[in-house]
Amino acid sequence: MQLLKTGQIVQGKQSRYKILQTLSVSENQVVYRCQSEYGNVFRLNHYQADCPMTGEPRKRFLSLPQLPGILKPVDSNGNASMVFDVFPEVGNDIASHNIGVMELIRYVIPQLNAGLAQLHKYGLLIRDFDPSYIVFDSAANLAVFSQFCNLTCINGGATATKADCNGLKPFYYPPEYQTMGWSIYSDYYAFGVSLLISLKGEKIFDGMTPQGILQSASKWNLPAVNRYELSVKSYNMLSLDQKLMYLIAGLTIPDPHQRWGYGEVRCWCTGQEIPLLQRGRKVAYQMSAPITVNGIRCWDYDQLGEE
Repeated sequence: MQLLKTGQIVQGKQSRYKILQTLSVSENQVVYRCQSEYGNVFRLNHYQADCPMTGEPRKRFLSLPQLPGILKPVDSNGNASMVFDVFPEVGNDIASHNIGVMELIRYVIPQLNAGLAQLHKYGLLIRDFDPSYIVFDSAANLAVFSQFCNLTCINGGATATKADCNGLKPFYYPPEYQTMGWSIYSDYYAFGVSLLISLKGEKIFDGMTPQGILQSASKWNLPAVNRYELSVKSYNMLSLDQKLMYLIAGLTIPDPHQRWGYGEVRCWCTGQEIPLLQRGRKVAYQMSAPITVNGIRCWDYDQLGEE
């Protein structure tokens, strides 16, 4: 794909855009800063021909309503020679700008969890959760996923897909990838790894091969996650940093069917203490706080019915 030149004009559906600056080049896209004919500055994502999100995933994504935690394009174009989307510039990514643990807990994690659940409802998986793709506007307390190059669909009654993924860093592959492929469970695994990297940096994986990372993930032994310390200490005695690591441990459980998902994350965000691993019948965590009946803490409607 030939790079666009500074000053070049491209035509969207709503406006024309002048290319101001090349921001990044990757396997999936070239990102530019651009200016509309009305003088507003945006980010233009020009997709490579084999970018996984072009085609049905992009069509479905563009048809979605506005969703919490998801940055939608303000304009787009999709002719045979050039496919691009135009996004508003919002806040700063959490990879290159320091963000406090309190901001992560109060704003970033709840909003991203809500957005992820909505995408899953519409049969879309993000897969690539690099912290540089997560943007936080501290003035508005707004957090969003802002890049969707590896977006893919789950169609019909399927629960997983083995659709191709380009340029994904090895630590975002879930332990079950080789047998199961991509699913809502793998999205939550990648979400956990993204939070881990935003706290500790990618350097924690230095010197590890992709196979070594996969083995560590399969043993629930990712670097910098001290699961033993988290399990022996009373939850109420954990620091904020440790409680965040507790969440990360839940999101990176090797068994996808035991792994934390939307309900567990929502409960964690409201300060509830829930077990890392469930025993017996799996609780759905349909409520953000339990209802106590006959001395039993009930988290879902099946439990309530039983009591």
